[in-house]
Amino acid sequence: MNFKDPALAATRRVLTFMVRWPWLTLVVALMLTGGFGYLGSRLEITTDLDDLFPENTPHVVRAFEARQKLLSASQILIVVASPDKDTNKNFITALHDKIAADPDIQSTELKYDKSFFKKNALLFLDQEELKRIDGRLKKAIKKAVSKELGPFDDEGDADGGEDDAGDFEDDPFADFDEDFGDEEEGAEKETGDEAGDAVEEEDDGGSFKLVDDEELRKKYKSASLNEYFTNEQGTVYALKAYPSFGPGDMEKSKQLIQRIHEYAAALEPEKLNPEMEWALEGDYHKKIEEISVITTDLTKASVFALSVILVLAILYFGSFRALVFVFVPLLSGIAWTMGVAWLTVGYLNLITAFIFALMFGLGIDFAVHAASRYFEERRSGLPVEEAIVEGLLNLGRPMISAAITTTVTFLSLVVFDFRGFSQFGLIAGLGVPLCLLVIYMLLPPLVVISNRIWKEGLIRGRFSSDVGSALFGTRGRTALVTAAVFGCAIYLAPGLLSVDFEHDMSKVMTKKKESRRNRIVRKFRKQVESRSASPIVLLTASMEETRKVHDFLKENGGQYPRLEDVSSIYSFVPDHQAEKLKLVRGMKERLDRKMGTLKGEDLEAAQRAQEFLEPAEFEVNDLPDWVKKKFTDKNGDLGHFVMLFARGGKANANTVGEIIQQLDEIKVDGKSYYTTASYYILHDAYEIIRKEGPLAVALAGLAVLLLLILDFRRLSDVLAAFLPLTLGVVCLLGFMGKMTMNLNMFNMVVLPTVLGIGVDTSIHLLHRVREEGPSRVGVVANTTGSAAGLSAATTAVGFGSFALATNPGLGTIGRLAPIGIMMCYLASVLLTCSFAYLWSRRRKGAVENEQDGGNR
Repeated sequence: MNFKDPALAATRRVLTFMVRWPWLTLVVALMLTGGFGYLGSRLEITTDLDDLFPENTPHVVRAFEARQKLLSASQILIVVASPDKDTNKNFITALHDKIAADPDIQSTELKYDKSFFKKNALLFLDQEELKRIDGRLKKAIKKAVSKELGPFDDEGDADGGEDDAGDFEDDPFADFDEDFGDEEEGAEKETGDEAGDAVEEEDDGGSFKLVDDEELRKKYKSASLNEYFTNEQGTVYALKAYPSFGPGDMEKSKQLIQRIHEYAAALEPEKLNPEMEWALEGDYHKKIEEISVITTDLTKASVFALSVILVLAILYFGSFRALVFVFVPLLSGIAWTMGVAWLTVGYLNLITAFIFALMFGLGIDFAVHAASRYFEERRSGLPVEEAIVEGLLNLGRPMISAAITTTVTFLSLVVFDFRGFSQFGLIAGLGVPLCLLVIYMLLPPLVVISNRIWKEGLIRGRFSSDVGSALFGTRGRTALVTAAVFGCAIYLAPGLLSVDFEHDMSKVMTKKKESRRNRIVRKFRKQVESRSASPIVLLTASMEETRKVHDFLKENGGQYPRLEDVSSIYSFVPDHQAEKLKLVRGMKERLDRKMGTLKGEDLEAAQRAQEFLEPAEFEVNDLPDWVKKKFTDKNGDLGHFVMLFARGGKANANTVGEIIQQLDEIKVDGKSYYTTASYYILHDAYEIIRKEGPLAVALAGLAVLLLLILDFRRLSDVLAAFLPLTLGVVCLLGFMGKMTMNLNMFNMVVLPTVLGIGVDTSIHLLHRVREEGPSRVGVVANTTGSAAGLSAATTAVGFGSFALATNPGLGTIGRLAPIGIMMCYLASVLLTCSFAYLWSRRRKGAVENEQDGGNR
């Protein structure tokens, strides 16, 4: 890492050429900036979790296989709500007609023909329940007949029940008919606050409910079997639209969503009913919202970072000229970084999207040190051209050393399988040296050209106070400063033991803001379609395998405590149909025999009951087309998958770990079936960070130590740089523990990057002490230390801008990183300067003693 004379001479020649031909150099540099900026403008943001993992990650592989085989579940859900049921139905029907005619809509779902299930409803009940219903039917017939003929003993029907057990006035099939009859009738009779609320069964003396909507959901493993997607009151209606393209096509998604808004607006819902509200939900709308949120957050973060950094630079330099020297290279360096990001990665993920707000803080470090050193050289009396050349030459080694350590620690993140970190580390690791290169390309011509346009006046000193000398002027004061730093570290260190990895992923994932749209959709999910939108998927090779897996899980569900329910095409085919049919036929025969004796309301009730007493045995292929469509894959194969529903919070990594442990592999008849779910991948992220995070931190620390050894080659200087860094990180972790802050899949990136950024101050200080001499430690603390302070502050601002992110995980980066950066800066300034002073005095004393011994 040492600059040898040939390298130094070559650098001087290049810098001399730049100051002699400033316009040529500036034009070339700006053309490169424009080219990289154009490439960077092509970067797109992706929010898919799968993109954060390598393609060979097991759960990613399974998720990919499932997507390749199964029809896309991506949909646009349109929900309308108002107190007027008829208005809701008319509006959703009219909107459906418009959407179904859109050229980008492949198919739609508005209502289902449920007559098949109405006819065969009794086959879905348990045999014991059918026997109980049969007994009640006997009692009802007996009572109805006894009204007409008087008390009698019905040989075929009597079962010893009481005379008032039931009657057709209380129609035992009335509630059954309500659930399977026209949706409009059922809506009027249900008075509960929520659709699907079970009605308490009365005793044998009154009417009873054969089955309610909630029971059907459980038996059919599907949404409500109402004709429409609606609740029982009709206050919520919905339709589902399936576009012909995937939700990843953002441009087409935006255009389609816009057209849907136009279709709805044309129907003037506010005129139909002032209380009418409607909303969109689904993958297409969700992705547009996610990108919009990230873009908004990124804009806010960038504007915040740039504004605060601008204010700090103005306060520090107090010169418009200095702002040009700092911000033109800064913005160019960011443009170069964006272009390289497009060339190397090609897109931005949830974490790397904020890299450029961070680069405002990182990229400005070199510009601050370079501009500060230039003004120092000018204050010493050097002319403009010579000042910029000498300043950059003197800064060459410390800036390159700082750039290398920062780059290496960022690149240490590449070891992560989690692409959120590896891509972050790669882009930042390449961006740091690019920003340094831009400084050497742009600053010389900017300095010369600005001076030709606007002549520099007298450069006055910027450091009227001598804080450095006050702190490091004597051994006593220096020892006191050292003791204070170690005292803080000792006080905070115990908190380190309390730091853990956050297993509650809900604390780091973006939460939806409460809005009118969310309330409407939540009402739909609660009252109409409550089944989880994130089932576990198990692929099979045939219908036979599906049946085996389905039956196995049904019979052995107790082996899997986290398994709540199972659904497949066979959920729509009841078991023991032959035995149930025998019971139902017996009921029909009994009712047919007594039909002639019934009159009035009793006869009407019996006739309504008849339509439920003629079911027919059926198999999978006899199911309605709309049911089979739901279980048909892209190859046209029916029923080649099973859906599992797990109990427990899917945002808790420990809970998901138990789910994966129990349900990741299902063995049936000696064959293993592997499952996949969206939340499996989130758990993988947690496990990767928990296991590989400490490795990345250790690797970054080792890399920094080796680079310091190669750079300084003196144990005292290596310790003077590395020990403050270590104490700064210990203080950061201790502070986290005392504030009950945990590491998570987002802020884990802070630790290795703080190592690389935190050591920069010590590197600059030690090289300047070597240049100026140990006796000028106080001056170095004032000059280089203050420039390093501005660099640390701007970097902290860059990271701090993450606190503006909507995502809580990114927000923890914005709160944690600035604290760590400033802790490392303070530890570096105070301890590095203290060690340099104390050890220089010790070496001086040793030399004096050696000289005295020689004289004697």
